[in-house]
Amino acid sequence: MSWDSLPEVQGGLAEFMRERGVEARSYLAALERLAQGPATTQELIDASALSRHGVEQLLRAAGAQAPPGGAGAWSLPSEAEAQRQALLGRSSEGPAETAVLDETVLDETVLDEIKDAQRRAPKANRHLDHVSATAQTALARARWLAERFWLGGARILFVGDHDLTSLAVARLCPGAEIAVVDVDEALVEFLAAELSARGAKFRARHADLRHRFPADLEGWADLFVTDPPYTPEGVALFCARGAQGLRSLARGRGVLAYGYGEDQPALGLAVQKAILGLDCLVEELVPDFNRYHGAQAIGSASDWHVLRFAPSAAKKIERAAREAPKTIYSHGRQSVESGGAAPASRDLRKQDASALFRALLWEGGERVELLVDNNHPDLRDAKSQARLSDDVAGKWSLRFRKSVPDSASAVVEAVAVERPNPRSLVLHRPHGKLKNVLREARILADPGMIRPVLTKNQAREFVCDALGSVPEWGSELGECLVGDAPRAALRALLRALEHAEPQSREEGPA
Repeated sequence: MSWDSLPEVQGGLAEFMRERGVEARSYLAALERLAQGPATTQELIDASALSRHGVEQLLRAAGAQAPPGGAGAWSLPSEAEAQRQALLGRSSEGPAETAVLDETVLDETVLDEIKDAQRRAPKANRHLDHVSATAQTALARARWLAERFWLGGARILFVGDHDLTSLAVARLCPGAEIAVVDVDEALVEFLAAELSARGAKFRARHADLRHRFPADLEGWADLFVTDPPYTPEGVALFCARGAQGLRSLARGRGVLAYGYGEDQPALGLAVQKAILGLDCLVEELVPDFNRYHGAQAIGSASDWHVLRFAPSAAKKIERAAREAPKTIYSHGRQSVESGGAAPASRDLRKQDASALFRALLWEGGERVELLVDNNHPDLRDAKSQARLSDDVAGKWSLRFRKSVPDSASAVVEAVAVERPNPRSLVLHRPHGKLKNVLREARILADPGMIRPVLTKNQAREFVCDALGSVPEWGSELGECLVGDAPRAALRALLRALEHAEPQSREEGPA
């Protein structure tokens, strides 16, 4: 059930519950008590664990009738009965869509699905601190989230999801919308395919959180979930990015997985200080909730934290995102121990492999040289090099110089393509919203091109058809920026643009 789908309720109750978002479960408990008959203020507090102030707010919003003389039991007016039953999922026409399906029916099936998905998922990347949680943990997380929060119609943001928790949430909470953002391009592509196969409403975005956060996910979510790199810098950055994604700092929540060894209290304290530095408090903690394949240094387990942000957190979050450290991981080339100084702007050797394509997408100018590892996946063989060249064709012409300046490195030389075309217009607009840039690219044409100029309506039809041809990337793909679009999705859309049938202004709607 989504609050947005409910009819208008007496006294603004629907709006009141909508504003509470994922917090609504406690208020629903109070309504459940009222549905059983008149109740005193104390009885409503006992039933919901709400404060007196919270109960009084609910009663006002519901148009409850005050007890005579200010004492006694509260009751709701009879005209509010249908709306109250709708909120409780007990309308006379049958139960409303529930946030969570019967766990006895789903749990074993979902567990098998997660185990299978984990076997097929991209391999863990040590340089990104990937240590997989067990399938049982992914399922337990989804079940716990559904029981702790009201997720009917909620928007849940996963800040990284190598553990595939989003897949379990999609199955147990079909009414929720899901967004996943991750630096691992292969993982983003895999999760998009899996979420699409499960019929979820989702967004899958690529982002290196040290540098940026997807624009279309800012202020989008009701709740974020993250299992970040286990360093103070990594925890603070992932929590700050998650908070950027919340549409209400006051009502939203974050859920964090983090653990440390029994002889490392100093590390745990440093992480807690980093969290508090965001003016964020730990509202709830479940010890040893998450279990992992490996991670023996922390006992193959971590704690589950519920985070809540103070009103003063906004400025702290903005600063943390703006001043994001470049070294946040505990292992590998990008670890805190690998050197505190940020690498040169075009030296990508310590970056994730996806940084090469992203640099070519975001960089402008007439010429760019990018230094990468000699065994970079996009340079490994002629086929890989051709794929990268094709992905940026229309904007750059690439030359690959292997074993330069040393045997461990390579240089990718990119020279701007002079002749403009619709494809180049898209690639030169990384800050533009994907659906808008595609439409403009379909409308505009160089005088020397064979393809005729189209009307806005014709171009809009093309964009709808093009986005509809890649349903595996979710219905909201067009809302993301070109620079945030998953590489495989952008490749498919550019291919559709290249192969679009020529059409004159006279064809189709004016």
